Formats: sequence, structure tokens, C-alpha cells
Amino acid sequence: MTDKLERHKRDRDTFKARKRELGLSDNQIGRALNVDPRTIRRWLADPETTDTARPPNPIALRVLDYFVKRGGIPSDWPTAEDG
Repeated sequence: MTDKLERHKRDRDTFKARKRELGLSDNQIGRALNVDPRTIRRWLADPETTDTARPPNPIALRVLDYFVKRGGIPSDWPTAEDG
């Protein structure tokens, strides 16, 4: 396995773990990150089984870490719906 693929899988696994810890759906995370839910699904896809898989955005990973430390999405966090 290449270093790039290993990093992709590690980041994907981290993203999945944070999503599970927060108990949020793809749509909820997408709104909080201002990202289309299809992009979230691409970030969560296995790069060895689908060619639509993409590595999670590193900034998105840091934001999810922040949410976990805060115990969830802060109530005053801007979302895609806020315009």
C-alpha cells in the first residue's frame, strides 16, 4: 500500500470516528462544514473499492476535532443555511 493510500485511509477512519462520536448524519456534518453531503460520502468511501472516494479535507478533520472537544456543534456555529 502506498503512503498516499495509507494516509487517505487513516484520515478517512479518523473522520468516521469523529462522525460517530458526534452522532451526526452526513447532512448535518455537511451543513456545519458548508459541504455538499455527497462530498461527505466521498470522504467516507473506501478508496480501494470505489473510484469516487476522496481524502477528507484536513481542515474539515480539524473542525470535527474541535466539535468533539466542545461536545458537539456549538449553537452559534454558522451553517450553510445561514447564508
